[in-house]
Amino acid sequence: MLFEVLSKTTEAWDRGEKFSHYQLIPSLQHYVLIRQDFPRVEHFRRQDGQRWSYRAYGAVEILVLDGVRGELAIAMDALYADLPEPTEDEPPRGPQ
Repeated sequence: MLFEVLSKTTEAWDRGEKFSHYQLIPSLQHYVLIRQDFPRVEHFRRQDGQRWSYRAYGAVEILVLDGVRGELAIAMDALYADLPEPTEDEPPRGPQ
């Protein structure tokens, strides 16, 4: 499993060329991209050795990752519990 916390300056690299390199790691089964500015997690999972499935998670969902030692469940509301609310000067975070 690899987890990336996205930033504005590295997001394109994390989604693009870096992910292409990671796909060459035969044992990699899960690639998880975590937004830091609003509740959104994207999960890429290796299927049948080479294909990758994709799923995005929002604020009230639970991401479940299966692995060698069982399952890891991550509640999105708990992951983002300390994310500050936007101020009046900031636009709302995430999709409306």
